[in-house]
Amino acid sequence: MSVTTEDTGGTALFADRYRIEGTLGEGGAAEVLRAVDLRLGRDVALKVLRHGVPEDFARRFTAEARTLAGLQHHGVVAVYDHGSTGDRPYLVLELVDGRRWPRCCARHRCPPPPRSGSAGNSLEPSPSSTPTASSTATSNRPTS
Repeated sequence: MSVTTEDTGGTALFADRYRIEGTLGEGGAAEVLRAVDLRLGRDVALKVLRHGVPEDFARRFTAEARTLAGLQHHGVVAVYDHGSTGDRPYLVLELVDGRRWPRCCARHRCPPPPRSGSAGNSLEPSPSSTPTASSTATSNRPTS
């Protein structure tokens, strides 16, 4: 875990509020951690940008937080908070427990996901069931 944390009695804290429980995933620009929000007493996913990401990327990350916070749909995780500690922007997201695709497929012998543009069943939701950022950016009421 490369996130800078304060060590308080063997417990890793991030931003004086989130107790780090483990790593959920990593990418080129950020890592996603399992954490507990100590103020509200709930499990969360904490997405933290890595040190040294370009400033324009950090601005886009904040814009993404605001856009995602405006979406309300059962297929989209909720944004609980966003901020920055030092030079580390972060998002606090609803934690969705589930299985990882490769592990699930190995156990149940799933076919690979369809390639983009291929015919047949798709893992992507239909456009009518998924709100778009443009339809919710100015209002959090569903459009008809």
